[in-house]
Amino acid sequence: NNISEALKHITQELTKARTDSNFIETELAEWTTKLNDCKKNLQESSTNGVHQDDKTTSFISKIFVSVTANDVFNRLIGEIQIEEIGHVIVQRASPYAHTAVLGKLEYTTGEHRFRFKVEQYHENKWIFFGILSKNVALQACPHTTSSSYGWVARANEVILNGSCQQGYNGYKNEMEVNDTISLCVNCAEQKIYLVNERAQCKYEIPVDLSKCLFPWQLYLGLFYLGDRVRILP
Repeated sequence: NNISEALKHITQELTKARTDSNFIETELAEWTTKLNDCKKNLQESSTNGVHQDDKTTSFISKIFVSVTANDVFNRLIGEIQIEEIGHVIVQRASPYAHTAVLGKLEYTTGEHRFRFKVEQYHENKWIFFGILSKNVALQACPHTTSSSYGWVARANEVILNGSCQQGYNGYKNEMEVNDTISLCVNCAEQKIYLVNERAQCKYEIPVDLSKCLFPWQLYLGLFYLGDRVRILP
């Protein structure tokens, strides 16, 4: 029937995305809408004997990440300002200096996706998106902070346990002002992912749990005066 065909089509799309590790936030939203429509149709058709395949829903749940929308910016170091009840950070040092902020929540299990909008971005381009172990003291510069993992929007820099590796796993910075950036924290597989939704590029970093112990926290850094990032719901 139509519902079965729709589920089959979605499953094929998800299988390909999972195999290729190639999907963006807009595609996740589209798949979620399709699945919700199928769920509604299944519920409406239950009196006609339509059976919902538990294996299909289990398979889908393994592919989808849980979207975390309630984290906020919390603890800071350096001349960085938190605005709008923890949803915006602004660099206030003149003309430049390393500043950093942590998220409020802690992560030890599951998968969590965060979306950020780059509202102001200096032409010299330096913003850091990543994670930090709660067990390590917060420092302003990720290059000198052990247990820091993430991406710098400058010279294609990737930070692995506080050490910089340019172009790691093919990373190429294409970030521009007004871009929406997704950061996926996968505690289960001990990996983090960065997605530029406009450029439709995705990058992955494996996290060494012996060097970056749970719990993890969001860790963002700003360098140039006026740079501004918003965490989206």
